[in-house]
Amino acid sequence: MKGLHPVRANETCMELALDMALPLVREAWTKSIPQPVLVDRGFGFPYLCNNVFLIRTGLYRQVIQEPRLYLGGADEATLNRVLADQRLPMCFLANSFGLHPAYGTHRQKKEMEGAAFAVVEMVSESLLPRSRNEVDGKK
Repeated sequence: MKGLHPVRANETCMELALDMALPLVREAWTKSIPQPVLVDRGFGFPYLCNNVFLIRTGLYRQVIQEPRLYLGGADEATLNRVLADQRLPMCFLANSFGLHPAYGTHRQKKEMEGAAFAVVEMVSESLLPRSRNEVDGKK
């Protein structure tokens, strides 16, 4: 959990990762559901990057009351320490991914976030029913 993520310092890698991810948004959202939950009891995924996560309130209370919280700069590092200290597994939704357009260090972060938002908005709007009949399952 120490050190700098290598992509954080490389604008080209950030741009390439976003360019590769955006065309996959529709495919990811239209996979048949439900997708299985994968439980990582063997700790094969050593670190959770908290794009979106669910956690029991009691456990999150431990995270935000943890005296070492200030060392990580955010709840992410402390959450990972608490999970490791308590040997708690992480669970993942299979076939899912999160978009992280750019780190704050990228000179075009706002533009990249805007591009990602535009794709997500376009795909989500295309998946909405177009009429009341579609909502009711009628043609």
